[in-house]
Formats: sequence, structure tokens, C-alpha cells
Amino acid sequence: MLSAALSTARIADFSPGGGVAAGASAREFDDTSWLDVRLPADVHTALVDAGRLVEPYADAGESEVAWVARREWWYRCPIPAPEAAPAPDERVRLILHGLDTEAEIWVNGVPVGAHHSMFRPAEFDVTDLLDVGGDNVLAIRFAPIVGDEDVSDVSVRDTLRVRRRKMQVGFGWDISCYLLTVGVWQPIEVRRERVARLGPLSFATVDLDPDGDRAVVKIGARVDAFAADPARLRVHYRLTGPDGTLAGEGPLTGEGRSAGEGPLAPSAYLVVDRPALWWTHDLGQPDLYRLTVSLTGVDGEVVDVRESRVGIRTIALDQSPDQHEPGSRFFRFVLNGQPIYARGANWVPDDLRIARVEPRTYRERLAQAAAANMNMIRIWGGGIYEKDAFYEACDELGLLIWHDFMFACLAYPDDPEFLAECEAEARYQVARLQARPSLALWCGNNEAQGAGDSLALFAEVLPRAVAEEDGRTPYWPGSPYGGNGYASTYDGDTHDWRGFHGTHSAPFGAEGWQDPSGPGRHWHQYAEDVGRFVSEFGFAAPSTLATIEHWNSPAHRDPRAHAWQDRIRYVQGDAHMPLLETITGVPRDAREWVDYIQLIQAEGLRFGIERFRERKPHCSGALLWQLNDCWPGFTWSIVDFDGRPKPAYYAVRRAFSPVLATVKPMRGGAFELWLINDSGSRVDDVITLQVMRLDGTVLRQEEFPACAEPHAEARLLRRFGWGRVIQPRSCYVSISSARGTVPASRQLFADFRQLELPEAELTVARRGVAPGVVELDITASAFVPMVAVEHPHLDLAYDDNYFALDPGVTRTVRVRHAGDRLDPAELSVRALYT
Repeated sequence: MLSAALSTARIADFSPGGGVAAGASAREFDDTSWLDVRLPADVHTALVDAGRLVEPYADAGESEVAWVARREWWYRCPIPAPEAAPAPDERVRLILHGLDTEAEIWVNGVPVGAHHSMFRPAEFDVTDLLDVGGDNVLAIRFAPIVGDEDVSDVSVRDTLRVRRRKMQVGFGWDISCYLLTVGVWQPIEVRRERVARLGPLSFATVDLDPDGDRAVVKIGARVDAFAADPARLRVHYRLTGPDGTLAGEGPLTGEGRSAGEGPLAPSAYLVVDRPALWWTHDLGQPDLYRLTVSLTGVDGEVVDVRESRVGIRTIALDQSPDQHEPGSRFFRFVLNGQPIYARGANWVPDDLRIARVEPRTYRERLAQAAAANMNMIRIWGGGIYEKDAFYEACDELGLLIWHDFMFACLAYPDDPEFLAECEAEARYQVARLQARPSLALWCGNNEAQGAGDSLALFAEVLPRAVAEEDGRTPYWPGSPYGGNGYASTYDGDTHDWRGFHGTHSAPFGAEGWQDPSGPGRHWHQYAEDVGRFVSEFGFAAPSTLATIEHWNSPAHRDPRAHAWQDRIRYVQGDAHMPLLETITGVPRDAREWVDYIQLIQAEGLRFGIERFRERKPHCSGALLWQLNDCWPGFTWSIVDFDGRPKPAYYAVRRAFSPVLATVKPMRGGAFELWLINDSGSRVDDVITLQVMRLDGTVLRQEEFPACAEPHAEARLLRRFGWGRVIQPRSCYVSISSARGTVPASRQLFADFRQLELPEAELTVARRGVAPGVVELDITASAFVPMVAVEHPHLDLAYDDNYFALDPGVTRTVRVRHAGDRLDPAELSVRALYT
């Protein structure tokens, strides 16, 4: 098999229908005046790079580029000439891996077909259309996405997007601007194939001994025998372990079919002794095997080879009855026979212009998730099925994937044509991804059940595709789903938006309600959640100041001004004022506005995560909304669009520590001490609990043994009725441990604005310890709710940051720069809230 990727194209725009009238599909058409681009490339990026379009994300650029979606766009790409005419047992296929979205395709002026989805490839047999030794041309017409519709009207936008198999978030969302991309977002290749070809490889662990000493795996492949007797083809597999040793090899066999009857599916079972298992990174090594499958033709020549990295592991969704909470069921993932607590975040496209997201960006962002003690990522249904590099990074980093199908917040039609397109999409993506060890769940949609039934799609089409193309990965109809509504306390998964929006869900078919006041929108609401698995919750906050300055000119940088407020898409105006008035007090300037809302986000997520984890195993997962950003706006992300962690990132990292001790405040000044152990090791430590005044005076101190078995249920160590000791405005509880296996933490009993904070003096000792590495010893004279370590212009790696600091306790922070020079004097240390 020979394959060539098309690397260049020329693009131009026309009024609707203008390109066809001008003859742009013709082989001889003169396109020398068109813009040259490198593939893959969407139109917006190509025009920005050429200086012909303003940056959509900068200042008010969004409105200035809206015209792109109303034009007809053409790509013309040269196709390399075949060296020789195809033999009778050969064919040439054109594979366009990602077209965004409504496209018509010509080769040398001959129409070869149309395509209506950016979620699956367009494939055509062009054997008889290419000239040997001559110039060949591929022409693609992308239809206008919108006409004269008022896209500022949400109902109009929903009507536009409901039938288009296009990234939904680009139509405008509460996390994004309105940017309707168009063009080629994945590679285009021409494949010359002989006799037969291999399709997706399959790999599944069908049995695993409880002690992990023996595994049985099933290996399979798809074979398209387009010019051969299938009975005369040979398929061979070879599986090598993480250390390169041979785990097994042999033939894949199966029922033969005649040419033209569809793909073959030969398979084989293999027993692997002492397998190296794939684990999430917090429980072990995400060991990967290398699977190589070769296809041999009738003459003994190898005509195709495919490789894949696979993992030996089992995954299941436990929904057995929860005996300790009668009438409820668990919703927990079981990896290699071990129930786990899913700690993670929702993933959105890392850029609305997805063609330009590079493999290294996926790796960096997902490495940030792993470093924040996350073990699961949910790919949200308003985005895309990601590029291969995303899944490769999850496999290697040991991150499980909850994968939505790409349907979100709409009542989707159930007519046969639409369902057929959706089924083709689902079958392609499930077959493509089923061998990934990171894949834990296929979920039908995001929040579509409340918009309408769509029963045929979510109850028939999608589960059928998962069953027939995979057969082992669990399927779940939607998120949230289960029980009788969006916030079922006894079944399925929930989205908890009480904390930020004040939204209270109701049973399916009934209206929920909202309390938008300050007290009604508070993280304390999370303490009332008794759901089984919280797959969305969050607090929004602005980007870091460096990112704000990157994307906004000086006139647009004040977060309180209209230009920046326009980046808050979930409500008009400053939706944060009730939160600020209730929790921190009204900020006095732009810097305080950013600081205070980031502080609220950090504390809100910390509080919510701890409350959900205290319910383990009755609650078995917390996936915050959201990890990353698709544009430099104002969202719920904890890592902003430029990849910079917000203060909440560090709060989440601490709250997701596999071993954790928490203080749960109760009414009347009482509180509970909980111990949580999600790790695979026994915890045996001693916790010191102190009730302290904000000035450092210790009012009461006690020590408690902290013991927990691996993967233990959350354990209530002690309930305290110290209401007379704790004065909410001037006291807090601090936790530390003798051996450090339990991370230090603390709990306040009043909102920040109510605290009687003494004036705190920060003392900082700086020292360089290695090239590009600085350590800071930071001490405070009184309690500081959040200490920030910052650099004026460098992006640095901090082992911790944005933390509370007890009086008189020295905290050491290690700071690293990718280069070899970091001046300790340039690092600033400040109290983010005083």
C-alpha cells in the first residue's frame, strides 16, 4: 500500500453559488490568484496567517469575522500523479479525514460525491479518475453555513445546528464565542491499495484472573478484500510487551466472504501470563503493548500492515444496589476488578479552530490533568471526537475517558436520513477507538434528554453501534441521566449547578427552579448533594492576567468594562456581583475583581470536591466543569486558553489528592473529620487537628490515628461539637499529619468578607538551587487565605501555588523554568486576599 498526504491547497471565497458558476470545479480552472495554504487548515486560520483577517479572539474580532460563515469557500489541491496505471487488482482511494462541514468534491472536474459530517471521513474510489504522469486536481466546495439569519438569536442558532453534524460549540455557547469554522481540519490522503486492505484493529481483555497473573485477550481486524478471494488471504498478528518481549503471535482467522460482500473480521484469542496491566496513573503503571497486524495477499506478499498500542485491562460500570442507601444504585467504574473513585474534569475542544491544535498541546494539557491528580477526562458532547494524539496521550498518561457522542442540549430529529448519518458516524468512531485502553464509557449525549426524547437515537441507534462495533465498553444514554430527573439522588449521574447558578433540577418533564441570589449561589449548596456520580459542577472565573493582556489591547483589559464583560457568555452583565457581595465583598479595582472571583472559584471547587468525596462509595465520581478553554473568554476552566493554570487548578490538585483528610462544617459550629483513601496503599498516620485564631493562637488541639485500607470507603473519624470554641469570623480548623501521607488542609467557617483578618506580613527567603530552579520559603505573621507566587513575564512550573498559609508556618515552594536562567528576585509573593 502506498499513501500520500496532500500538503498544499489554494482557497478562495464566492457568493453562494458563485464558485460553481465560475467553473471552480474544472480541472483547467485558473486558481493562481487564490491564497496558498498548508493542509490541514481551516479558512479563519489561513486568512489570519496571511494577514487578510483580524484575529477572531482578540478584542472585538469575533464580530469582524462573522462574514466568513456566509460565504461559499473552495479548496483546490494538486494530487500527485500515479507513477503507473493501477493494475487490475489495485485501486486508488481518496480519503478526506475531516471536512468542515457541508462539502461537494470533484476530481479532475468529475463530481465524486458530497459529504455532510465533520465527524467521519469522506472516502471515494478514484482509480479511474487520475491521470498517469499528468496534473490532477481535487476541488472541494464548502457551502455557506448561514445565510441572512439572525444568529444572535439562540433559537435561530439551535435551528441551524440541530441537523448539522458539526462541532456544536462553534455556534456560540456559554463557554465560547460565535465562530463557525469551515474548511479542511484533518489530513487528506490518496491511498493506492492492492488486493485488500486492513481496517481498524480490535483488542479486548475478555478475562483477567483476580490476582492478575493471567489474562485472555481477543485480537481482531477488519479486512476489505476488494480484489481477492478472502479464503486465500492471510492475516497475522504479533503482540509485544512494554519491555519489547514477545507476548504472542499467530494467525487471525474467521469466516470467509466473497469479494464485495463487505469486510472480513478475523480474530484470535491469546493467553498472556503475568500480564503488565494498564492502570490509571494513580494506581499503577499504564503499561502498553504493541500490536502489529499484517495482511498477506495470494502471492505471499504483504499488502498492508497496521500497528496499535493497546493495554490489557478490564473496565465495567457497576450499577448494583447500594445496600447502605436503600432504593439507590451505585454508579462507579471498576478497573481490573477494582472499584475506583473517578476524579477528573470535562474536556472541551482546546481551540474552536481545531485544525491548529497540535499533538504537543494535547500532551501538555492532559499532563496538567494528570498532575492535578485526575484519573478521568470526560469528552463533552458539544465538541468533537478528538484527534488521535488526544487518545494516545490519555493511553500513555493513564487517564480514563468518559466519551460523549457529539450531541448536546437539543431535541434531535428522528427521521431516517438523519439517523442513518448519525449511525455511520457512531460506527466509525466506535470502531476507531474501541481498542484504546483509556476508553471507559460511551455516553449518548450531554443534556439532550431535557430538550426532547430523541429515543430512536439514544436508545436504539447509538447503543446498537456500541454493541456491534465494540461489545465491551459500557454505554450510558446521556449525561445527566438516571432515576427520574437531572439530579437523581439514587441512580445515574448528575450535573450539580446549584453552587454557581443556583439551579435546582426537577424530575424529567417538570420545570426546575433557580435562586440567583448570593446565598442561593454558594458552594455550601454542594453539601446537600447526595448523587451517585457528579459529572458536572463548577465555578467560573476569568483567565489569568497574562492571558487577558495577550488577547486584549489596553483599552479592553479592564474586566469590569463592557469589552471584557462581553466575554461572559452565560448571562448578560456582571453575573458575579451577587457572589462578590456575599462572599468576598465588592472589589475596589480591576486586579481585585480578577483576584476575588478566582478565589471564589478555587474555594468553591475545593469545597465541592471534598463534599462529594466524603460520600464514597455512595458517590463514586466528581468531574468538574471544566479543565480547558476553547477561546480566551471567561469560563469555568481551571486552565485558561493559553495553558496557564488559574488559582483553582492548584486548589483542585490538592482536593483531588488520592489521600485526603477533610473538615466538613456543620450547623452551629460543629464539624466532622473525614479520611479518604483512593490509593492502592494502606494509610497509617497521625492527624493533628487544631482550632486556631486567625492571628495564630491555638485554641484547641487534638491528635487522631488516621488508618485506612487501600481503596477504602470514606471514613468519618470524629464528629466535633465545638460551637463555643469556634468563632466563625475569627477562627478556622487546620489539619496536618505526622508522616505527611495526609496533605495539610484547612476549613473556614465564614465567608471571606466576614473574616476578621489581622494584617499579615509575608516574609520570603529566595534561593537558587539549580539552573532554572528557585525555592522560596514563605512565612506569614497571620492567616492568609491565599498566597500567590508570580513572575511578571515568564510561564513557570510551581510545585504548589495559590495556597492558604497558617501563621508562623514556613511553606517552601519550588519554581522551575524550562530554560536554565531564573532570577529569584523577579519572583513576587503577595496575599491575594486581605
